[in-house]
Amino acid sequence: MLSRRGYRVAPFNAQNMSNNAGTAAGGEMGRAQIVQAEAAGVVPHTDMNPVLLKPEADRRSQVILDGRVHGHIDAVNWRDLKRTLWRHVRDAYEACGAV
Repeated sequence: MLSRRGYRVAPFNAQNMSNNAGTAAGGEMGRAQIVQAEAAGVVPHTDMNPVLLKPEADRRSQVILDGRVHGHIDAVNWRDLKRTLWRHVRDAYEACGAV
């Protein structure tokens, strides 16, 4: 494992779609990133999963942005929202590099 060899590691998933979420530093994030962070020996933080989509109905999801509820989106409007989320994803990725 890289962390055991002295490398600084941080799992990162820009966008995750799952109802399997948990809480970590900063708010809510995908359970997979929480488990990956724990396995890497780092404290889970929402920067590791800045966009979490929680399916609610056919073609509709709750949007969790930076650990907090941002709103709800349907598949038709997702493309427009996705463009505005890029800044959050980039900032979160850069923050993970500082872990």
